Amino acid sequence: MTHFGFLTEDDIPEVIGTTETPKNYFNSVGMQEPVENRSNTDPKELPIRKVFSRSDLSTSQLNELFSNVDEVKAVSWLAYPHYTPPEKFWSFVLDDGVFYVNAIEHSASAMEMSAVSAKNAAC
Repeated sequence: MTHFGFLTEDDIPEVIGTTETPKNYFNSVGMQEPVENRSNTDPKELPIRKVFSRSDLSTSQLNELFSNVDEVKAVSWLAYPHYTPPEKFWSFVLDDGVFYVNAIEHSASAMEMSAVSAKNAAC
């Protein structure tokens, strides 16, 4: 909690997101609940946190983030890919009343982006 400037553990939010800068060695830290095979345990008593980062965190980085580290499980997960968009983007408007809603795919590929494009075209 001191890493983020919180005075008490109750001040810590469930999720902390960061911007991508060299000083931030992680992308997000979040409370992980529910957890399998964990019953009758108060989540605040033994909190389990999920950390997304571009590389494995060192012991010193983990100790900087958490006051108590009992166990670490690292899973390789491509959650934050790097995109290199093309220099020229395709047009969303192909003709009067005709839209190419997936033009966004060339700059930021995601289902949510296509859904937003389709909604905007429909409006």
